[in-house]
Amino acid sequence: MTLRKKLGSRALRADAIEAITCGWLSFVAVVSLTAQALFGFWWIDSVGSLAIVWLLVKEGSEAWTGECCAACA
Repeated sequence: MTLRKKLGSRALRADAIEAITCGWLSFVAVVSLTAQALFGFWWIDSVGSLAIVWLLVKEGSEAWTGECCAACA
């Protein structure tokens, strides 16, 4: 049983979701910056930004509807 379920804490659940989201955002930023540095793709920042927007919209809609990701379920 997870700590969140033992405590019944919505704040702990939200913190877990925020940590997962921050991890994905960092991953996208590092990949896009690395691709730009290695290959000179000037347009990769735009693609990385679109990926970040998609992640944020996905997480925001899940938070709005009360859905939970697999890691914190």
